[in-house]
Amino acid sequence: MDEQFLLEQAISSAERLQILEESIRKQQKLIDELNEVLLATKTRRNACVPISCLPPEILVKIFSFAQLTELDRHGYRKTGFYVSKWISLTYVCRHWRNIALAAPDLWVGLPISKPNWVEEMVKRSQECGLVIDTGSASVSYGSSLGLRLALQYIHRITELSMTYSNLASVNLPPSAPQLDYVILKNLSSGQMRIRDEILCETPRLRHLELTNCRINLNSHHLLRCRTLTVLKLLNVKCESTVTGNDIVHLLTQLPDLQILVLCNTLPSEQTEGDGSWGHQNLHLPHLQILHIESSGTAIEGFFRCVAFPPTAKVQVFSKQGHLNSSRFSNGVRELARSYSNGNQEINFQSMIIRYANPKNKIRIRLYTEVFEDSDMIKHIDDLGIPLYMRFIFHDTETIPQLMHTIFNCGINLLGVKRLYYTSTITPYLPDVMACTLGRLPLLNSAMLKRTAARPFLEALVHSDQLHVMADGNSTSVQT
Repeated sequence: MDEQFLLEQAISSAERLQILEESIRKQQKLIDELNEVLLATKTRRNACVPISCLPPEILVKIFSFAQLTELDRHGYRKTGFYVSKWISLTYVCRHWRNIALAAPDLWVGLPISKPNWVEEMVKRSQECGLVIDTGSASVSYGSSLGLRLALQYIHRITELSMTYSNLASVNLPPSAPQLDYVILKNLSSGQMRIRDEILCETPRLRHLELTNCRINLNSHHLLRCRTLTVLKLLNVKCESTVTGNDIVHLLTQLPDLQILVLCNTLPSEQTEGDGSWGHQNLHLPHLQILHIESSGTAIEGFFRCVAFPPTAKVQVFSKQGHLNSSRFSNGVRELARSYSNGNQEINFQSMIIRYANPKNKIRIRLYTEVFEDSDMIKHIDDLGIPLYMRFIFHDTETIPQLMHTIFNCGINLLGVKRLYYTSTITPYLPDVMACTLGRLPLLNSAMLKRTAARPFLEALVHSDQLHVMADGNSTSVQT
């Protein structure tokens, strides 16, 4: 009797459990159906929101702006080294996510710090060109693995920007058929050698920037790409002795060059002889920006051999020890000749002179616009200045000679109408002022700060063309 009762109870419990499970399944099915109805209703509601009415291409553009403006904790723009936080925008709604996933251009940056994301980004980018940008990341196991995975797709990579403390440990391939943008920055104390066999086949390369590296300037294919429009060599040394003629020969092979930056790269005075630059005549017809930072000897040789359109924006930085007067004068005169080469002559209308002690550093900026006040000039990037010269000298006695040279070397200053002059000490005498700044025929407004005011006023006290207004540490001179 007891066994029969227990058996019936067990069957009854199993049936009840089955009935309960079936009831749960029915309720869950009903919940799922209601959720689908609710989701469809929310989708229709979201479609009525104004931002959802934007065309897909506009939303993609907004997502791309979110990528460009994303900053890290230090305030710098994040690079493809990281998994971008902008991706959280794709979680806002299904509509946004579908649009983002259908835009392959949004997924071209490979986050090498997360190797498991590399393959997914490659998949989402479809057939678009890929971008590798390490930022200023230090080499770690994750980033090294991610970089190796990314370089497997070198046939699709269009941009390669690498900043490493041990860049030599990265094995770059010899061929990159789609590559058009390369930046290699070595952060280690020693200069990294770029081997001849890496990236030697880059037929589409347009932008090349090398920092703190050693390379064979005479043979490496990276520097022989005729498609280059931007070349930046910063603290780049040569594998063998290089003369000025070698630099000129290199530039002759880059007919489409638009931006040229050479910092501590030109042959030094220790390696160049009297004839190292020769007397070649090279014209860079498409040059828009030129930045040269080197010794006075190298600068003289460069501008003796290289000419460019007068519309180019030029920066010349030179650090001199004991100034060789003839060498310096020749250098500035060659610069003036190169700068005014051709039929078009640039008309400078504003001039800034800043002299700082104790470094004996003088900065001279020339603008083609007339500025009403100095605050307008503060917000202009140096690269936007038609002509910017910065010199550092061993002693203050060289400054008068510099001013005489600047005003007598051939640079057209006859159109200067505005002058802004700042000095922490009185660098030269009123008579020097009178035969330099005092010879500007169209000058009608001058802003003078600190000790620059008195010698200038003493030099021009005889003139009735200028009117003087003093206010604290500043003096304004106007017509």
